[in-house]
Amino acid sequence: MRRRGFVLNSFILILLVPLLLLLVTYEDVSYYVLQAQADRISVERLHNIISQLERDFSNAMKLSSQKAILVAVEYAITNTQFFDNASRALSELIVNGTIEGSFQDAMKNITISYWVNNTLNFLKSQGYFVTPSSPNKIVNNIELYVYPLDSFHIVVLGRVNGLEIRDLSGKIIYNGSIPQSDYVYSIVAIDNMEDPFISTITGGGYSRVIVPCNNSYPMLFGSHNVSSFLECVRNFRYFGSNTGPSFLERLEGSIVNHEYYIAKGLEMQKKFEFRTEYPVGLVTFLVPDRNYDDRLYNYLLSVGVKLEDQTSSDYYFLKYYIEEDETTKKVGYPLSGSDTNQLLLDCDSAWDIFNTTNVLIGSSCLG
Repeated sequence: MRRRGFVLNSFILILLVPLLLLLVTYEDVSYYVLQAQADRISVERLHNIISQLERDFSNAMKLSSQKAILVAVEYAITNTQFFDNASRALSELIVNGTIEGSFQDAMKNITISYWVNNTLNFLKSQGYFVTPSSPNKIVNNIELYVYPLDSFHIVVLGRVNGLEIRDLSGKIIYNGSIPQSDYVYSIVAIDNMEDPFISTITGGGYSRVIVPCNNSYPMLFGSHNVSSFLECVRNFRYFGSNTGPSFLERLEGSIVNHEYYIAKGLEMQKKFEFRTEYPVGLVTFLVPDRNYDDRLYNYLLSVGVKLEDQTSSDYYFLKYYIEEDETTKKVGYPLSGSDTNQLLLDCDSAWDIFNTTNVLIGSSCLG
């Protein structure tokens, strides 16, 4: 009997050992499965949060950029003061809502700094800790650039650098920038904005709103004839220009940074894979003829301007007649087929609009 009992017990043990091993293995596998699931959920959650941060940053930049450009235009016109560096001034407005350190009420709750504060509070509510913990230090790590894209668009690029995110256990779960690569961007159309250059240089005595001609890029999409060009001139329309000031230069009241802005505009066009190079500058033509522009005629009369052979291209026209800047003298010639002798085109403008200077009467243009 003892022998039978021993054999039976041994048999039971032999059966139990695999079951015990299977149980131990199952517990190990279950632990690793559960751990893997937890890690996957954590990674997915973090990915969703980072993606959400990128989307929120992009949206915040779009809203802030659009508002900042409007605020900058109003500031220049109201204070009859151009910006030394429009790109830098707009960056300051977008990030901090300030112009030369002075906060602009119109930027309240719409700046990138405001977004940073909200983002820190959101991450804290989700159980994450961010380094740097100071909003000001995060703001100081922001890269933000404002460039012309083409004649009628501004592009803003932004990135938040040097973020470290930890979970409740202190584990670093993210270390990098927002976005993780490249920049988020905002493209702002300047259509229907008041031209800051014309309004500011005239002290509000004369103004125009930037509205493109129906063929605003004649050098790309077919030259104008005299009739179609005059129609746009009568309606105070704007044209893309290879030589005119960009919108940012209009905020500066100067073309001293012209080559820089042109280069940046073309660089951005390559970045966004434009199929062809678009002009970055823009121009409208000022015709001091009562039948064309009674407001301009009366304004020039009130400030005592004596007309010469200066081009009607707006930047050079106003710099010469209003600021009396002799260095901006640019000879204009009558346009063959025009119904006014007050519209004078310089050689560059003729090339931009008609792709020839043969339409100019008595010109000494080359080519």
